[in-house]
Amino acid sequence: MTHCLRDLGSVLRLWVRVVGFGNPELRRLFSVASTLHQNFYENWLSGDVVKDYAEDVKQLI
Repeated sequence: MTHCLRDLGSVLRLWVRVVGFGNPELRRLFSVASTLHQNFYENWLSGDVVKDYAEDVKQLI
């Protein structure tokens, strides 16, 4: 099965199909990853928050 993952939405849709999305911790971690992605372009989070969120995302990947 081949997938084209062009954006975070595509990743999320694939993840829901393959893994399921019933785990609240997975939803939280994906939300944190999405926030970091947004912050990459908008630069509104403090450096400390980015570091903390990056540690959370390590759990996701």
